[in-house]
Amino acid sequence: MLRRLIDEHVDLNPELSEGPEIGFFDPGQMEQILINLAVNARDAMPTGGRPTIHTESVTLGDGSMNLDPEISPREYLKITVSDDGPGMT
Repeated sequence: MLRRLIDEHVDLNPELSEGPEIGFFDPGQMEQILINLAVNARDAMPTGGRPTIHTESVTLGDGSMNLDPEISPREYLKITVSDDGPGMT
């Protein structure tokens, strides 16, 4: 679906981690977030580029910096989206 939203000159680069990643989130909300990020990346690269979606497991414990008190310490799925466009860092 994301490949259809971005232009042909933009090369989508998924870097998905190995292993059983389990996330508890609203699929519709996650889809909308990824669509918005892909469209923003496309717009930031009018002459072409490479947006990357990277996933990895991270463990947040009691000693994690800036851990929101409402977030339980445990393993989470971290999703990072970046691109090599000329826009903001």
